[in-house]
Amino acid sequence: MKKIIFFILFGSILLKEAIHAQTPQKFSYQAIVRTSDVKAEIVQNREVSLKFSILSDCNNCDPIYQELVKTKTNQFGLFTHEIGGGTVEKGNFSKINWTTLKHFLKVELDLLDGKGFLPMGTTQLLSVPYAFAATKVVEKPMLEELSNLKITDPQTEESLVFQNGLWVNKALPKADNWGAQVVVANSTLSGNGTSSSPLQLANGAVTSSKIANNAITSEKLAPGLIPSLLNDLFDVEITLPQVGQVLKW
Repeated sequence: MKKIIFFILFGSILLKEAIHAQTPQKFSYQAIVRTSDVKAEIVQNREVSLKFSILSDCNNCDPIYQELVKTKTNQFGLFTHEIGGGTVEKGNFSKINWTTLKHFLKVELDLLDGKGFLPMGTTQLLSVPYAFAATKVVEKPMLEELSNLKITDPQTEESLVFQNGLWVNKALPKADNWGAQVVVANSTLSGNGTSSSPLQLANGAVTSSKIANNAITSEKLAPGLIPSLLNDLFDVEITLPQVGQVLKW
């Protein structure tokens, strides 16, 4: 029986629909199976079983994800598989955190000849599927990556605020709801501050006490207002005014 070797045609990597909102949780892998003798003949039209393992941090660690797949080579000895779409033996492909540590792909081949799986090599993943990590930012915030996080009894509409070296949850003051609110005023003003009912001085709001305590000053009065008021005086008869006397009607 001739030995079988694996020749990787594409290093694991054809992302599909990467511009879509939901990046598929799979990546393509293609390889050619050849004999290991000097002829390196293509192994054509043969059913094989494969085991794909994702290792984290080192190339000989226990896998964090593992799947099995049965496929068949074509007339060129080529087979294609989407890693992430096989029969899961261990882990969850969509839960792999590509943003931390190094990741390696280990491939094992079984020719279904009773000899079981043979190791075909372990390769570090250098770029893809690290594009999956970008979707983490778009799809949902990863709160578990925030350091110094302290959340206690979260309530509706609370926010995370960084204070005293910690991220804590707290309710923030609500902004004024302009357009729906009205002004509350006393009897000296009329209207509620809306376009249909603007604020203005109420009738009788200007009293002598307001003038006496400087609440209303001469600068607030319209030009010519005082002379016009004095002109309104009529039938005035003053005879030898004395200190302390006042003008009454």
